[in-house]
Amino acid sequence: IVPMILSPATAQVLTTEDRQFTAYGGFGTYTYALDVNESGGSIDSMTGVYTAGVTTPATDVIEVTDAQGNTATSTVTVV
Repeated sequence: IVPMILSPATAQVLTTEDRQFTAYGGFGTYTYALDVNESGGSIDSMTGVYTAGVTTPATDVIEVTDAQGNTATSTVTVV
């Protein structure tokens, strides 16, 4: 099994901006979630498309989990 990576590892976005996050490695299907959600944003659990919320400044943390429970994270700064 290849180690999990979530790309991009960090990002800076504007409020309500969309950003695609993509998982690599691990095993099986991926599930995306917001581990920390200071901006009030959202993420599509299947596709990894993140939409920043309206609260700034904020830091959100995206976590992806594979079918065996392995995880990787990315940090998003909302400005």
